[in-house]
Amino acid sequence: MSTVKEVQSYVHFHGAPFKGKILMVASSPSVSKQTGWPIGFWAAELTHPLRVFQEAGYEVELASTEGGKLEMDGYSNPADASGYSANDVISLGYMQQEWFNKMLANTRKLTEVNPQEYAAIFLVGGQGPMYTFRGNKDLEKLFAAFYEAGKPSAAVCHSTTLLLEAKKSNGELLVNGKTWTGFADAEEDFADQAVGMKIQPYRIETEARKISGTTFKVAAPFSSYAIQDGNLITGQQQNSGAAAAELVVEQLSKLINAMNAVNWFEIPALDLERAFAFYSTVLHGNVRKGTFGNGELILFNVPFNTGEAVGGSVVVRPDLKPTTDGGIIYLNAFGKLSYAVGKVENAGGKVVVPEINLGKFGFAAVIIDSEGNKIGLISQEA
Repeated sequence: MSTVKEVQSYVHFHGAPFKGKILMVASSPSVSKQTGWPIGFWAAELTHPLRVFQEAGYEVELASTEGGKLEMDGYSNPADASGYSANDVISLGYMQQEWFNKMLANTRKLTEVNPQEYAAIFLVGGQGPMYTFRGNKDLEKLFAAFYEAGKPSAAVCHSTTLLLEAKKSNGELLVNGKTWTGFADAEEDFADQAVGMKIQPYRIETEARKISGTTFKVAAPFSSYAIQDGNLITGQQQNSGAAAAELVVEQLSKLINAMNAVNWFEIPALDLERAFAFYSTVLHGNVRKGTFGNGELILFNVPFNTGEAVGGSVVVRPDLKPTTDGGIIYLNAFGKLSYAVGKVENAGGKVVVPEINLGKFGFAAVIIDSEGNKIGLISQEA
């Protein structure tokens, strides 16, 4: 008897509401000091992930290091006379779209974007990032903001150069304790031999292997290879963009599903300003002030616009009093659990249970907030 296999997946259809917004960041045009070529972004590293995100139902906004018009690397253009990327029909298809060309012609500068408006970040590779990404403190800060908020944070190919120096807000290298990938030395050898000169000023794999406390891996040259370690997602080169994007979408889907069991909750407070300071500190800024009727409240940020995720608030109401008795609401720690727990006492709270191992569900902690409520924190990372 034959085996029956069925495959079904969501494909976004015309007119359907977006699930959220993803920020993609590419290099502004530059000039290679090695070759003298004009350089920018690699077409497939933008278009292949873009297709994955759009089909999954996400709106995409493109920003760049300097803003304004972007240029693709010549060898990545499927219409280039070299024929190097002639088989990239995905990029060729996007290049026929008026909206796509308008997007490339007018990008926002990365310093103008607000991370709270996006569900994830995805760095586009190419030859440009080797000059415009490494040591770019604004981009390091932006990427770390997404990462520390627990949002999928992805980079592919030469854009992973950012991870050689990017630090978290506590000064620790973002890749410390992480497994990741990027453009391989063997691939650099191939490219150099193909054009008869040294193309890049340094090599990502060589530099990454000098860093202690991190694991840099590569697969066979030019194979599709992506790694997810927590909410850090990396792809090896231009053929890995779609795989990395699929990991982003998969992680976003899990985050949405994890929030679907409850519709709304309210945490009582005695002093709203004090509570805002507490939750802003512990949850890395993932709260905001709002109003309902004639009253003020603190809203917990939901990184999706689907209407499916759970919402909640901190409120001052005469019929609600803070308590350490009764049920416990577990809030997303937006990053490593230990990082959030470490901020509790300085913010005016108390740690009751610093860590509970939940197996495949991650890790949890129990705290008392600034108002006297017993609250849980949960994360996939200890």
